[in-house]
Amino acid sequence: KQKTAYEMPKWLEFRRVLFRSSQINELIDENLDNNDFSITFITQQLGISRSLLHVKMKNLLNISTGDYIRKKRLNKACSFLEEGYNVSETAYRTGFSDPNYFSKTFKKEFGMTPTEYLDSKKVQANKSKWTIILVLWTCLPLECCIIRYFCI
Repeated sequence: KQKTAYEMPKWLEFRRVLFRSSQINELIDENLDNNDFSITFITQQLGISRSLLHVKMKNLLNISTGDYIRKKRLNKACSFLEEGYNVSETAYRTGFSDPNYFSKTFKKEFGMTPTEYLDSKKVQANKSKWTIILVLWTCLPLECCIIRYFCI
């Protein structure tokens, strides 16, 4: 009989992969604002090759490591924009060294510029406010509606 190589049980391999993915997420989150952050840094920190990292990311998430980092940065950018940061501040806070490139990348990902994104959030907020007002109006007795209407 030929000896076969030891095969790691599937559950153990899955656990190892989960551990690595949480490490990758931590590294990305810690270095989100670092525009020099790169795949090379991740591979050095994890002690794996660039090609192995690429294969694991493609198998797990069906996305390249560079695209994954970009998506995490852009999703965090949405949070910063909603918190009130302007486009340039958001770009620098999410590791983009050029606000114009950030806007171009943002538009490619979300189909709108960061400014259009902010405008759409403001419109949604206004619609929500009017919905609440209309609900109050329909729930209150007539006398209160008139008073409430003039108080708003």
